[in-house]
Amino acid sequence: MTVESLRPGDPSQVGPYRILGRLGSGGMGQVFLGRAPEGRLAAVKLVHAELAADPEFRRRFRREVSAAERVSGTWTAPVLAGDTSSAVPWVATGYIPGFSLHETVLGSYGVLPERSLWTLAAGLAGALGDIHGAGLVHRDLKPSNVLIALEGPKVIDFGIARAVDASVATRTGSMIGSPGYMPPEQIRGEDVTGAVDVFALGTVLAFAATGTAPFAAGEPAVHTVLYRVLHEEPELGAPDGPLTGPLRDLVVRCLDKEPAGRPSVAEIAEVAVHCAPGAAGPEGEPWLPAALTARLEQRAAGVPALDGPVPTHAGTGAPPPGLPQPPAGPPPAVPPHAAPTVTAAAVPVPSAPP
Repeated sequence: MTVESLRPGDPSQVGPYRILGRLGSGGMGQVFLGRAPEGRLAAVKLVHAELAADPEFRRRFRREVSAAERVSGTWTAPVLAGDTSSAVPWVATGYIPGFSLHETVLGSYGVLPERSLWTLAAGLAGALGDIHGAGLVHRDLKPSNVLIALEGPKVIDFGIARAVDASVATRTGSMIGSPGYMPPEQIRGEDVTGAVDVFALGTVLAFAATGTAPFAAGEPAVHTVLYRVLHEEPELGAPDGPLTGPLRDLVVRCLDKEPAGRPSVAEIAEVAVHCAPGAAGPEGEPWLPAALTARLEQRAAGVPALDGPVPTHAGTGAPPPGLPQPPAGPPPAVPPHAAPTVTAAAVPVPSAPP
């Protein structure tokens, strides 16, 4: 995640975290790089003002943060702290100095080689195992929510994760997720299980191998992507292309349109370990190509150690006098290439031709 300079009006303090820079923004809030008093870095997400004013959102956000605190493991970014009842709700997770998979494939490096893809598959399966074990479904696994780090892939952003037994709390007819990475049942607004994350895992692997999401070739309109997911087979390239052999077979199984036809995350992890002889490389060898490893080492070494401006506070109850208020109106637009999470109740679900 690229660290950008703070802008006028940005807070310099959120709870105990001194804010050092900006990491990004999305449909739910803005994300900043923060440093705790003891020195630990964190990704601090502040909720958009109009969402903070919605009591139903606050209730849901409080539940999600509480549930996400139960998730811990090698392949996820831990929830460190948060305040869901302050004037500007926020949550902090461990900061990982890496590139998103989206940024890696389309910007800083390119598609990943087979050995890296198997490690990615194992890491995603491990992360989903931890998430599902805590009673959650991520529901928005996509390349921008997967960080490529020196120690392995990391799944981030539990902002729209839901407890499995609370999935019916979503409004009737609405769906939350990212077009091209949601399975058919999520598009139709049906109750979801961990199988939705397995479908997303398959699309992420296909993207990492080919540079294109399997239902979004050519950057079509949202309704076209949804139609393809519901009614067409995924585009995975030639059988002897970048996505081939056992990895291709695994992706095809993950993209089964019926949840029951998809493998479990435990099975995916087992396939990643046993189905690719030699893919893991010698013990201690980096899981990524040398050029990408070098870029990550440079990023890790370049984490800013800024003093920051005179603190202005957010997320600590009522804002102090003189604090710039969160901007009114809709949240900042997210570039189309970032595959934003959407609430798509208003998007007609395309049906098959008669």
